[in-house]
Amino acid sequence: MFRVEDKIPLNSLELLKVMTILEKNKAKILYPRRSISSIYFDNFHFDVFLESEGGISPRKKIRIRTYDNSLKKILLEKKITSPEGRYKSSEEITELKMNFYLKNGFLEKDYGQCFPITEVVYYRDYYSFKNVRITIDSNIKFRQFSKKNFISSDKNVMEFKPNKNDNLEIIEGLIPGRKARFSKYVFSVLDNQLLQKRNSIFVK
Repeated sequence: MFRVEDKIPLNSLELLKVMTILEKNKAKILYPRRSISSIYFDNFHFDVFLESEGGISPRKKIRIRTYDNSLKKILLEKKITSPEGRYKSSEEITELKMNFYLKNGFLEKDYGQCFPITEVVYYRDYYSFKNVRITIDSNIKFRQFSKKNFISSDKNVMEFKPNKNDNLEIIEGLIPGRKARFSKYVFSVLDNQLLQKRNSIFVK
């Protein structure tokens, strides 16, 4: 099923403003806050990154996602952006399969052999505001997958999934004029300066 998704990057002050508005308007908390880890895959040429940065369509993002530092549920996800819209495929995998992919990579039909490039971790809050589902991602950190240390980011992002165009205008009014493309994977590559380190990343 195609999904409508729009994103607004937020600085710290804008994040505080949005959270205050949601609280004052008694926005419904849909789920408890949870931490998310996404490990993104790409090939040697960084085609996933380049297509996302260039806004090329169709394109994919490939990741392994876990929640709350737990391996009870491990998802291999592919987010596809096409001219018709966006959709996501999600497959639950075992810890054994995850470890195999993290060590050896896997063959992806559109990109060839892909390997883990970056890990992005953050907190996500879930709301419903005027019948629109909103998620807010904060405390975003990146790391090159082969490294231990994370880079803290000042970036936050609000994502909303409207059911109607009217709802879209309501949510955009929270932070006027700020709707933009935002990819955590793209920013993780840029913040880690990984294009310059490409050869060392793929040396096993």
